[in-house]
Amino acid sequence: MNRSKAIALAEELYRALAVWDVPALNAVLHPRFQGVSTAGLPLGLGGSYDGPEAMMKGFWSKIGRNFDARAVPASFVMGDDGRLVVQGEYVGHARAQHGSGELRAALVHVIGFADDRIASLEQITDSQRWHEALRQPGEPR
Repeated sequence: MNRSKAIALAEELYRALAVWDVPALNAVLHPRFQGVSTAGLPLGLGGSYDGPEAMMKGFWSKIGRNFDARAVPASFVMGDDGRLVVQGEYVGHARAQHGSGELRAALVHVIGFADDRIASLEQITDSQRWHEALRQPGEPR
């Protein structure tokens, strides 16, 4: 896949996640999608997700229930192996039931492709920042 097509797919993924557009997510994700999220994330979010539905229900929707946050990509680098490396930041806050702490955490996504769709996404982020956002006001660090 060429770089411009890969970036367009990644940008559509981020747009669809920001507004929770499930039909768009289904269109962009390969049926055999594989997701891997950072170990140590709160709420049991870290781990592997097999298939688009597992990623949507077990990871992204759980984030949406607990955070008002979005991924903000800053740079895209196409690797020699055909994967796209996205660097950026998660920006937002925990939802009120968690004290509304601010979330600002660096991110790296390594995105793989198959059949003109996103086939894999490996997430690398600062899990400590996610935990800090969930702390109640006055709770010790």
